[in-house]
Order: sequence, then C-alpha cells, then structure tokens
Amino acid sequence: GSDRAILKDIQTFINQPDLKIKALTFDGVKSNLILPKINLSIYTFTFLFKTGKVERQSLAFSKKGNWKLDLNNSKVRFIINDEIITNNELVDKDQWCQVAIKIEPNKSTLYVNGKEKVKQMTNDSKTEHIIMGTDKDNKFPFMGHIGGVKILKNIIERSNLCNAYLEGVSDTIYKSRFCKEPPKPQPI
Repeated sequence: GSDRAILKDIQTFINQPDLKIKALTFDGVKSNLILPKINLSIYTFTFLFKTGKVERQSLAFSKKGNWKLDLNNSKVRFIINDEIITNNELVDKDQWCQVAIKIEPNKSTLYVNGKEKVKQMTNDSKTEHIIMGTDKDNKFPFMGHIGGVKILKNIIERSNLCNAYLEGVSDTIYKSRFCKEPPKPQPI
C-alpha cells in the first residue's frame, strides 16, 4: 500500500486564491478521498468545506476509529462510539466552513468555524484510515468542495486551529468567520 491519499471519482481541483488552498470537487454520488495509514490514537484533523446544500451529507468517517462527521440540517455533527457531539454553529450554503476534531483518550472536541464543543468520553481505538465525502454505506454522499485537509499528530489549541488557513489572507470576512472569539463578559 501507499501512504498517499487515494482519490475516487474526483477529477476537479479548484484553486481558492482568497484562502490560499486547493480544493477537491465531490460529485454527491460516488466520489471520495481515502487518507490511508493514519494509525494514530491522539490527533487533530481539520479541513474546509463548501456546499450548496445543508441537508444530510457525510463529510468524513473512520471505520476502525468508530467516528463520523456529517452535516445535518445546517449543523455539523461528530458521532463517536455512538455518542453525538453537535455544534450549534450554523453552516451557510456556498460559504467556506472550517471543521476540526481533536481525538484524545478521555475526550473528543468538535470545532466549527472556531466554535468549540467538548465531550468527555473514553476513546481507546486507533484511527487507521479516514474516508472523506461519503459514509460507510454511501447513503449520504457529499456534494461540494473540500480542501485544506490537515492531520496533525498532536492536539493543537483553538487559536492555532482558527489561524490554520489564514496565513497570507487579508480578507477580514474569512478572519471573522474562522476565528470567532467567544463573547466577552459585559461590565455590569
């Protein structure tokens, strides 16, 4: 086997000069991206996506790692060991959205555009492969663009995550979308 990503039925790469990334176009039928030989139990996985539909679609899953990421009614859900973490950040049609998950032995974290949702849980499985753009049964294939995929061997903090795609980007719309600061307490 190869350590390289495997593209299936993906033929379009689009440049995103405003974000300084290249993205893959998924057809919503059978295209997917396989990231083989991850073999990690602690890691951070992050990417950007844009879609014209916010109904149920699968973003990524890991067979052996027992998790999946999907988009359901404009919200990103992270399901791990049958426990669901839903981020209340709404995903807008045709707008880039940043998603990240952090997998640790005693907790999992989901980020959507910098907004964090943490759940304490035991996770003793190791992720072997990550498959993007479909689910295990190909019931909810993804239609849209995915780019900027990063798998990091360590756990990175929120501030590093939200800046991961912004190096050299001057557009403040993207900066405010990916780096939403938690509301500051108002003086009484």
